Amino acid sequence: MKKEKVEFRYYEIPSDMSMIALLGQDWIQRYGNDAMHFHNCLEIGYCYYGQGKMYFGQRAVDYGTGCITVIPKNSPHHTKQTNEEPNRWEYLFVDSETFLQNAYHGAPKYANVLDRRLNGKMFLIPGGRDSEAEMLIRLIFEEMRNKDRLYKHCVEGMLKALLLKIIRLVGDSKDLAKESAAASGYGAILDVLNYIEDHYMEELRMEDLARLSHMSISNFRRKFQSCMNTAPAEYINLVRVEKACKMLRMTEDGVKEIAVKSGFCTTETFIRNFKKLTGLSPLQWKKAEKQGETNLQNYNVTVLKGW
Repeated sequence: MKKEKVEFRYYEIPSDMSMIALLGQDWIQRYGNDAMHFHNCLEIGYCYYGQGKMYFGQRAVDYGTGCITVIPKNSPHHTKQTNEEPNRWEYLFVDSETFLQNAYHGAPKYANVLDRRLNGKMFLIPGGRDSEAEMLIRLIFEEMRNKDRLYKHCVEGMLKALLLKIIRLVGDSKDLAKESAAASGYGAILDVLNYIEDHYMEELRMEDLARLSHMSISNFRRKFQSCMNTAPAEYINLVRVEKACKMLRMTEDGVKEIAVKSGFCTTETFIRNFKKLTGLSPLQWKKAEKQGETNLQNYNVTVLKGW
């Protein structure tokens, strides 16, 4: 059987809201042709109408009108409808780490605990199961759609309430993440992705990543390339550049300091990889970000901007 590849679909989240919303007519469509994919941030989806199956790895979970899906970052998934008419979905993509750190700026360790719980499990809340969560997500969509006065502040409060509600529900949901990843053959690679996310600032050696995945180095490289269609080293550089972009956006640290904090061994290596992936030097990127001109590039064959 030919192995299905996974696409990494990357979203650049703005610093002023820590989230984006995908709204409108574009998301009234037939679902089922999208590839298995994962994102660099938390995805929360809401189905206004339709029915089908959400695939968490290769495990299928039925969805229907009014359901909410919670997909942690680095979690392979896709949607396949079973009825004939187009389904309507809308989505939130949330940089939950930044959002919770800002919300609990006096208690960073507590924010980390909340974020780990929030990104610990893939699960689906059936329609009608939690009316409060459904109300919150629909209110957020309407605020983002209308953009009335003070809408960002309204969204911030409702998003905090929604995330805390989801964290509460996580304890009542079945842990699908490890089970589905293992069943689909992505489990070892998913463990490595999560490890890179947590240790990107450290030296990451191929032999250590291979050991984590219980493979030889050659088998690990081949498996990673097969699943991700990119080499482990290229993916590590992508994660590090992503973290560097966040530091450039949110701090006044210099290029040399950010190079070290994002895991690059030298400033020159950092600048070279940053420019390769974004088309700009770090200082040019920071200036463009302040002017609202940054535009994340399509990094490689399977690292896709957006949906």
